[in-house]
Amino acid sequence: SFLQLWATVFLIFAVCAYTFFLVPYYRSQGPGTKLLIRLIVHPVVLEVGEVILRAIASAPSVYPPHMTCLNLISFDMIFQLIGRGLVAGQDDKVLANAMVAIVALQELITRTTYIPKHNLLRRLLGEPPMANDEKRRFLNVVAMDSVSSMGSEISAIVVATTFKILFFEHRVRWDFGYRAADPPAIVPELGAAAFALFLEAICDVIAMTVQSRQGVPMLDMLTGDKSKEYLAYLACVQCLAVAIMLSVFVVRPLVWHCESYDICTCSFATHGSSEVLGEFCCGYDGP
Repeated sequence: SFLQLWATVFLIFAVCAYTFFLVPYYRSQGPGTKLLIRLIVHPVVLEVGEVILRAIASAPSVYPPHMTCLNLISFDMIFQLIGRGLVAGQDDKVLANAMVAIVALQELITRTTYIPKHNLLRRLLGEPPMANDEKRRFLNVVAMDSVSSMGSEISAIVVATTFKILFFEHRVRWDFGYRAADPPAIVPELGAAAFALFLEAICDVIAMTVQSRQGVPMLDMLTGDKSKEYLAYLACVQCLAVAIMLSVFVVRPLVWHCESYDICTCSFATHGSSEVLGEFCCGYDGP
């Protein structure tokens, strides 16, 4: 449909914006700016995108729910993976752990306020309360979104940690916050991942309890007649999201940070914002 087409266009635009601007810009900044981008800019993008795509997915359609929610689920999975990749790229380990804790709190607040936010938005727009059919469609979309969000957050934590540990040998191609000659310490990285998974488990339990009381059919998504097919569908979309996330974190210097066509005049080489790329291209040895 026309709305689904625009949802796809929005998804592609958001991925391109991160690929060619936000992630390269994030890489070139210090720990404080990275913290602000991850905790303010990224959540705002995620929230705005989900509100738009959730409204499109809950519109009347002749297609089954998993098809109308495809762009919403894909957006959620891709940007949760990117968010965990941004955490992996934080240089300051104390700030990285703070990111993990605050992100878990943000996710809990977001998931438990889906319906209150939707009702508030309708009141602000002067729309009447939802009819029964409209409310049923919206609750089903919220349930599908929530189940995919739980799985994709857990997957994102595992995937981002695995990539950061295993891709050090390919650090000229992919940058997950590497130093030029210092491989990531495996035990601290696994400890940070375990901490994130622990917080995610707490968030999921609380959010599922609150959402079930709000009328969201969470258990139907996990134990209903089509639950196995739906979970398999989510696994396929997750694989696609991982591939897109890898393309987003390919090393790309910001072209407008270069003084000439000589690559060694770019900021990553002159200021050390990307130590790996600077040393590889120009023999930059760090500050």
